[in-house]
Amino acid sequence: MLKIIKASDIGFWSYQFLGLLSFFFNRGKDFFVITEHKIILLLDDKLIKKIEYLDFSSITFNSASSILNFIDKENRTRNLNLSRLRLTYEEIQYIKSKLND
Repeated sequence: MLKIIKASDIGFWSYQFLGLLSFFFNRGKDFFVITEHKIILLLDDKLIKKIEYLDFSSITFNSASSILNFIDKENRTRNLNLSRLRLTYEEIQYIKSKLND
């Protein structure tokens, strides 16, 4: 339903030790995916969150704070902070357009 894939950010210490080589090596991927029943967030190819939700139409996104709000399988309101994804303006607009359809 919604998918964002981007290159992971290079950490400060990786850059300090490897310098410019860190731009070419050890570059992981960041993934944010919303399927029909799950929200998945992977940062630097590591699973951060995998949450099941009830209804796609109830998912909202606050672009000012990069917070995704939804209702999980236990019928509780949950929040997921997407600020670690470093979303661009275009990615924010993409998320908003998919959630408003």
